[in-house]
Amino acid sequence: MDLTFYLQTFDHFIIYLGVSLVLFLIGTYIFKFVTPYSEREQIKNGNTAVSLKLLGKMGGLVVVLQSAIRHSINLVDLAIWRSSPSSSKSSCTLLSNTSSHATRT
Repeated sequence: MDLTFYLQTFDHFIIYLGVSLVLFLIGTYIFKFVTPYSEREQIKNGNTAVSLKLLGKMGGLVVVLQSAIRHSINLVDLAIWRSSPSSSKSSCTLLSNTSSHATRT
């Protein structure tokens, strides 16, 4: 691809990065609020299992955000974490095509 394409879309990248970081921080805070114990205290006391659990929750949130970014039409669509109708339609079409292929063979 041409370098000018990347330079023209760089501002969109920065905006999506900023919004996704804010959503990531909000999601991490919600995880912290819902957890019945203080993860920070447990990690300071050397509890490795809690730190791995927190890392797993954050990794799962990143996967959800990545999917939301990939399927979003605009920033509002990204903020409400809704997949586009075309992606769900294509997966339904794929499932119906595979099931009809399975009945023919």
